Amino acid sequence: MEQFFRIVDRKREQAARQDKSRRWRERVRVVPGAGEQQDSAFHVLPEGMPIDYFDPTFFNQLQPRTRNRVAISKISLLPIVGNSLTWNADERMSDRAFTDKYGAEVFVKYEMVDDADIGDDGDDEWTAEDEKDEDMTERDDFDDDFDISASRSTLSNQLSTNSVA
Repeated sequence: MEQFFRIVDRKREQAARQDKSRRWRERVRVVPGAGEQQDSAFHVLPEGMPIDYFDPTFFNQLQPRTRNRVAISKISLLPIVGNSLTWNADERMSDRAFTDKYGAEVFVKYEMVDDADIGDDGDDEWTAEDEKDEDMTERDDFDDDFDISASRSTLSNQLSTNSVA
């Protein structure tokens, strides 16, 4: 996918520079060298992406429910990504025809999971419980704060009543 986005950037810049009424105002994107790449600050995975958006090794190590949530059984990249945006016949195919033509060689690399595969076997239960625990902790903190505020108000009312009397 990174290669595809680099091609898109080059094509956009080229189009902007060829049209005298437009200026290239995009920031320069520097491709890191080997060993220089940094982890992204974005850790949440996008949902409903074509399966070939993800690296197969990365995708296959995800939890089954996560794999089911983030990817769909569709492909979007040409087998040779460098041929993208060249107006070749494969780019003009419908999504279904494109997936029928190239899908088999792509899907074999991924361990796809669908709703029936997940069932109620307990996979990813720890994630849901952790989220519930966090929600409960936040509620408990809120309730504690509310109790303290109520106690302060009561105490304040008592003090103001006692000082008037």
